[in-house]
Amino acid sequence: MAMLKLRPHHLLDIMRDYGNGLVTGAHPYGAALADVTRAVLADFDQEIILVSGVDSICRPCAKLQDGLCVARINDKLLMRTYNDGLDARLFKRIKLQEGQLITVRAFMAIVQDDLEGIVGLFDAPANNYAVRLRGTRKALENIQAGCE
Repeated sequence: MAMLKLRPHHLLDIMRDYGNGLVTGAHPYGAALADVTRAVLADFDQEIILVSGVDSICRPCAKLQDGLCVARINDKLLMRTYNDGLDARLFKRIKLQEGQLITVRAFMAIVQDDLEGIVGLFDAPANNYAVRLRGTRKALENIQAGCE
């Protein structure tokens, strides 16, 4: 697999699910979430490229049209509008830039230093702060313990 390009929120979603013991199956729109999750969890020391647009998960998604996500969170909110804003806030909070190379482990070490603040940036209607915090915290513990 080529070097992964990941939106910060996608990497954090993967870590939340990993820490909560959730197994990622086929995505309803054909996004590459399961394949990318397996690749991320296989090697926390691999370098990834942080992006703010279409990433390795999005590329095969049926909701990607002309390079733009047309999926909706609800009738009033496009997913890309929410995700673009979230990733902008994440890049600012973690003090990293789009296009930056970083290992998964190094990214998560930055997250650990401000875990509650970073988790608090996820304010989508369906987000559950406690579930996200618990899962991300457990993922960090697993990474530190060498559980890959």
